[in-house]
Amino acid sequence: MDAAEQERKISQHGNDIAAIYDILTDHSRILDEHTRILDEHTRTLDEHSVKLDTLDTKVDTLDTKVDTLDRKLDLVLERLP
Repeated sequence: MDAAEQERKISQHGNDIAAIYDILTDHSRILDEHTRILDEHTRTLDEHSVKLDTLDTKVDTLDTKVDTLDRKLDLVLERLP
């Protein structure tokens, strides 16, 4: 292998290494963006969980009220001939 070919290979390796670093930089940028988006989705999911918990409590309260009304209605119906 002559000096010119060796120099060409060294130069090509340098270019390959630079290209790999560029790819890694792009991947890092994309990963950072996806992490930001995932964090945003996690916050939204947490907010929805709180809202659903509140709704669940309200539905439980309504269920209790309906059960009470149902028992009262049963008592009234028992008194009817």
